[in-house]
Amino acid sequence: MRFFLLVLLFASQVSFAATAVPRTIDFQNLEFAGFGAAFFDELPASVDPQYHFTAGIDYGFNDWGSWGTSSTNYAGSTGVFVNSNISTIIERYDGLAFTLESIELAFLSGGVLSNKSTTIEFFAIDENGPTGHSQSFTLYGSDPFVFYNFNFDSGFEDVTRVWWREEDNLMENIQFDNVVVTAVPVPAAVWLFGSALAGLGWMRRKQAT
Repeated sequence: MRFFLLVLLFASQVSFAATAVPRTIDFQNLEFAGFGAAFFDELPASVDPQYHFTAGIDYGFNDWGSWGTSSTNYAGSTGVFVNSNISTIIERYDGLAFTLESIELAFLSGGVLSNKSTTIEFFAIDENGPTGHSQSFTLYGSDPFVFYNFNFDSGFEDVTRVWWREEDNLMENIQFDNVVVTAVPVPAAVWLFGSALAGLGWMRRKQAT
C-alpha cells in the first residue's frame, strides 16, 4: 500500500500527459532537380512516420505528383499534388486524434490566368464520423505564384481525419506543402490510472510471494 500511495503522490506532482508539440510535414525528401514532375503510386512513408495522405479515390497508379525545382510549376518549395482525382485525406497511421493547424497552398500550375481563382474546402472528421464542420480557402491567379499559408479554426481540433476537395477544373487545382499538425495528448488521468494499477499489481505479487 505504501508503494501505491507513493505512485499517487508522484503522479500528482508530475504531468504524465504527452506534450502537444506541433510538427510540420514537408516534402523535401521528394525534391529533385528537373523540369517535369515525378509521380508516385502513393506517398512514401518517409514523408512522415506518424501521418499519411491518401487520395480520395485511389487508382493505385501515379496518384501523386511533385514538381521538379526547375519546373515553371515549382512554387518555391517542394510540395505535392493529387494527380488522379481532386480530393485528399490526411490521418494518423495509428488512427488517434490530432489537430490540423495550418497548410500551405499554391496553384498546381504557374501559368494560371490572372482572372482565375480556386476555392478548396476542408472537412473535419472525428471518431464518430463527419462533424459537419468545414472551412474554405481561396487562391487568386492575380497573386504571385508562391505557396500561401492558411490557418485552420478550432473546428479542426481533436479530429481523426481531414479531407479536402478541389475545383473540377484542372487549371484551378492545387499543390500543398508544410502541413502543420499537433497530436492530441493522452490525458494525464489515463497515465495516472495506469500507473496506479501497475503499482497495485506489483504490491499484490510481492505480498503473494
